Amino acid sequence: RGRRRAHPGRRAPRGTPPLPDDLAGSYGWIRARLLEGLRAAGFAAQAARAREGASRLELCFAGATGYEVELDGRKLIGSAQRRTPFGLLQHGSIRICDDSALYRALTGSEPAPLAPQGIDATALRGAIAASFEAALGAPLEPAALSPAERVRAEARMAQRRRDPLCAPALSLRRFAEAADRIA
Repeated sequence: RGRRRAHPGRRAPRGTPPLPDDLAGSYGWIRARLLEGLRAAGFAAQAARAREGASRLELCFAGATGYEVELDGRKLIGSAQRRTPFGLLQHGSIRICDDSALYRALTGSEPAPLAPQGIDATALRGAIAASFEAALGAPLEPAALSPAERVRAEARMAQRRRDPLCAPALSLRRFAEAADRIA
């Protein structure tokens, strides 16, 4: 797997529009790009409305907190952010295939029906990437983890396996000590 990099706010490359510095603003900016990409791919997606109690649900697609994307009234994209003074990490999931058997096995209940069948993941990926590139005014750059990043990721995964509820300290290359004190 690769990842794509875009830097928020002050740390953005010259000429790149800054992302909002606040949580709601950055979620909104990212959601707008996702909606643009989905619509370009032919889906009538909408910003999700917050549903009471959704932030306490254990399964991402069981409810919307208000920062996600819906299609036909069902949550299609879930988002999460980790923010520090040095930047943000955005994670998201797009439900593009039927995972109802897994949902039933995990919860013992029936999931909300999946939105449209036959979502072309490659076309959707291209449309969403194009939306971000247009907003940023620059191409996204595919990148793999560096050897040092891979070592840190493997150490965090090992820590998670030992203690699943552990929230590992944040470490950034140049600001590791300061970031760990702030996080």
